Amino acid sequence: MAAVQNAAAAYFPEHIARLQYDELTEMYSPEDEHGLKLLSIALMRRALVDVQRLIMIRDEKPSLQNLVKTGVLGENMLSLILKAEKELEAEMVEVVEEAEVYRTGWGKSIFQEASNLLQQQAQAQAMAAAKAAANKEV
Repeated sequence: MAAVQNAAAAYFPEHIARLQYDELTEMYSPEDEHGLKLLSIALMRRALVDVQRLIMIRDEKPSLQNLVKTGVLGENMLSLILKAEKELEAEMVEVVEEAEVYRTGWGKSIFQEASNLLQQQAQAQAMAAAKAAANKEV
């Protein structure tokens, strides 16, 4: 697992949300209402990063495969993304398991919720950018 995590670390930046979550699990208990809330929020942040990474892999993997086929890139870059993908899959399984600890059934929906939040954030940013562009024109 360490070799896979090293490969993912080489492909992705450090998973800060995961590190923060791990620190919080050492400081708070899900048995406490405040701890449960903090841990749930931190787990959702971790899921948000995982969804972003999943989207990145899905976007970049086909292009990398084509570049390897044509000889533009070496196999090492493709193997790096494949290893990062495996590490991400293991990370996502862990998030689902953790979500179930906090709320029964949440494991089934946490990534959909994270995806929805990302879409809402993207829409808000697009609206803000459009508003800023409109204000420049005036």
